Amino acid sequence: MTGTPFEAIGEYPAGAWFHGVMFDARQRGITPTGGEAVLSIAFLLLMALAALVMTQLVLTRRSPS
Repeated sequence: MTGTPFEAIGEYPAGAWFHGVMFDARQRGITPTGGEAVLSIAFLLLMALAALVMTQLVLTRRSPS
């Protein structure tokens, strides 16, 4: 996943929206777009939501009714 919008370091949003320094991506010739930045953030939020849902399911099954 390194070098893709799914990388969790925020390089795509920083580079696309704020014209920040993208050390690894610039060396590979990547110039991110706004859509890739949105995709990056959406993926990270979706993974966090999945972790919360799975935790809730585990806790619900463990607690006595």
